[in-house]
Amino acid sequence: MRTARRLLFGSLAAGTILFGGIACVWRAVLRDRVRSSNLLYVGVLSALLAIALHATFDFPLQLISLQLYVATYLGIAWATFPSYKVQTRESEPLQAAREA
Repeated sequence: MRTARRLLFGSLAAGTILFGGIACVWRAVLRDRVRSSNLLYVGVLSALLAIALHATFDFPLQLISLQLYVATYLGIAWATFPSYKVQTRESEPLQAAREA
């Protein structure tokens, strides 16, 4: 029973990382339609989708070289996740003082 829980947790974690990366890069493709980096995003998206499709029939991530490629693609995909800068009230006077 303990092994089944670990397997379930590991599968959920790996699925979240993989499909979360696919969702991030899909959003970046739809958001940046004209930018030159869009070609990179489309390439990463197609590679991750191909690995996910291949994983339904075989075990492609047993090969170390494919693990490296997938880790690199996921790093690029998660780097497209939008980060929002939170501004506080204290930062506005400081920025005005720096500009003066």
